[in-house]
Amino acid sequence: MSKTSVSLDSKKEEEVSEAPPSRKMTIKNLKDLIFLGRIERDVACGECSFSMKSITAEDQRNMIAKVIKLPDDLRLLNAKIISLAFSVDRVNGVPLEDIAEEGDFEDDFDKKISVIKNLQISVVNKLFKNYEEIIEESNSQIEITEVKK
Repeated sequence: MSKTSVSLDSKKEEEVSEAPPSRKMTIKNLKDLIFLGRIERDVACGECSFSMKSITAEDQRNMIAKVIKLPDDLRLLNAKIISLAFSVDRVNGVPLEDIAEEGDFEDDFDKKISVIKNLQISVVNKLFKNYEEIIEESNSQIEITEVKK
């Protein structure tokens, strides 16, 4: 491990340890880490193809925050819709937010919610079933297996 002298002021110097080159993260390593467990899938419903993906920890945090803000009687009813709005990116190659009808939306996420809310319940159920399968597949990709010594 190499040491570098860093001047904190004109009177003091402190030794700072630098990580050995073999332990430094590269940009590629960081991207690999970020996309570890990511699943993308196209789901056919009739003549439409919905592009879905697994969600990030940040997406999940935001999703839970949105559900918690709802009144108690609406939480369960809207949990599927909110989950799908995070997971569904495109329909037939068009961004989900771009197919929302004109309206007074706060942001693109509200547009996605609007599209999902207007789908038939059978389509919502099929998409949600695939969302759950994506989560399970993502989890199984990174399961830790015990190595026998």
